[in-house]
Amino acid sequence: MTITLAESTRQLALIVGEVFSGVATGGSATTLDDTACTDFPDDFWIGGTLWLTSGNNIGKTAVITDWDLTTNKRFTFATLTLLCAAADIYTVCHKNFSRQLLRNAINQALADMPRVTQLNSALTPVADQLEYDLPSGVSGVVRVTKGVTPNFTIHHNWSEYNGHLYLDPGKTFEATDTINLWYNPPYTALTADTGVIADLVPWERVKWGAVVYALRERYNKVGDSDTSVKNKLAEAMQQAEMARVKYPVKQLPRDPRYATY
Repeated sequence: MTITLAESTRQLALIVGEVFSGVATGGSATTLDDTACTDFPDDFWIGGTLWLTSGNNIGKTAVITDWDLTTNKRFTFATLTLLCAAADIYTVCHKNFSRQLLRNAINQALADMPRVTQLNSALTPVADQLEYDLPSGVSGVVRVTKGVTPNFTIHHNWSEYNGHLYLDPGKTFEATDTINLWYNPPYTALTADTGVIADLVPWERVKWGAVVYALRERYNKVGDSDTSVKNKLAEAMQQAEMARVKYPVKQLPRDPRYATY
């Protein structure tokens, strides 16, 4: 399942935060109106986060700079470029779990995950060539194979350095070989709404790991003055452990390098 940073933070907010979901009755590039949103006092949502889940700005988030209950039932935020309009579906979350906190929680959960081994078959072999530029996005190589899965052989005479793959003399490829690179890519933090969590990464495991981080951050601020946070944190830790067991991540270790004689 492909999930963006924007959607992942929204799903996280639905678990940890005080949220409201509604349908806009109007808007602009910097505002969204909802005449049905009447249960929250003036300025209540300031500093919180707005997610657009339909309409021109679907998949975008914004930090709320004003909530005007009295006059317009209006959220205000920095420009989204495109116009919000009636019938746009949205979600908002209170500032107790800010957009930055939610993003940090997702990224921390991802950083704690074992790297998911991925496969790249874009390397074009050249007979007797000893050095290759690794394909874009490939690093942390752990296995090099020749042939098509499952009928392949493992190549044990290579090393990786600074974006290049080096082969030992006498252990080169043939021009007709099919080369597969198995690699554990390093973690790269997601910063934009459109950033995507890799399909191979189990979302349930990331989600509950992020819930733990978000609630722990909140607990560090409020302590035992809000027992609900402490109770939610204890439950989230149990859910995170169950997800870790239920959704193991298979990571290939680096194959041994054979000596050349």
